[in-house]
Amino acid sequence: MQRTTIRLGGIELNSSVMNASGPRSAERGEIYELSAVHRGAVVFKSCNLGGLEQPENLKNKGVEYFAAIARELNARHKIVVGSVVGNTEDEIVAVAQTLDRAGASILELNLADDYVMNSLAPFASFERLKSLIGRVRGETSAALAVKLPFLGSNKILSYTLGDWTVG
Repeated sequence: MQRTTIRLGGIELNSSVMNASGPRSAERGEIYELSAVHRGAVVFKSCNLGGLEQPENLKNKGVEYFAAIARELNARHKIVVGSVVGNTEDEIVAVAQTLDRAGASILELNLADDYVMNSLAPFASFERLKSLIGRVRGETSAALAVKLPFLGSNKILSYTLGDWTVG
């Protein structure tokens, strides 16, 4: 039998297969069902401080709801990936801290969502992105992942000589 374990951000995962944040990862029952049958990490739906009703793709019950689930899954030795959104830098940091303290092994900063892009403009410059990620890094110990914006099938977001370029 071949090994299926991988290391992601220094975290050993029993499987490289993970659910996407969103589908079947928003409700406690769904998350527990998923964690019972899945060997890999469990990825939570993106959340903010107080929860959201809109936009529909980010509808969530708030970080404390997911932090409680993370603590329970952590006690069962499940790897949790917390997904973070917010409309201010302070909110992003606070949500990341809460999930980190609850035992999330990896924090996904969902910076590419329109909700975040329109309120924070995290990709406006390299300095802006570096500042935001740097604040989260300074306040948390979990591995960090950053969701980048999709710019089309033939375009790549890159940093070159101090400026963001699309090519």
